[in-house]
Amino acid sequence: MTNAVDLHGQYEEAMNAADLDTMTSLFDPEARMFLPDGTVVDGRNAIRDVYAALFTQGTSISLTTRFATEVGDLALLSCSWEGVSGGQRMAGITAESARRQPDGRWAFLIDNPWAAPKE
Repeated sequence: MTNAVDLHGQYEEAMNAADLDTMTSLFDPEARMFLPDGTVVDGRNAIRDVYAALFTQGTSISLTTRFATEVGDLALLSCSWEGVSGGQRMAGITAESARRQPDGRWAFLIDNPWAAPKE
């Protein structure tokens, strides 16, 4: 993965395949993720637990990148998304930051999938 924008495609593939290991690898070890109720989970292991539970519900998602820009080892991204989880349709617009990892790939550092409703 050479560009931060590639994270969106990787995320979509991992989510649709319910690939927990790949999904977890897309997050920085110090990552923070917002949940639908506004609470946050910190760290890759806690985020892994969230996705493990989500994958048991049956999920599918489609993402469209709104923007992605990199400055040094940091990036700011956003996408619009829609999907189904547990038979319920959902949609939203994200606010995300990413950090380049020591091996050169990008990983989400802060992820808010619920930053704004999709219009």
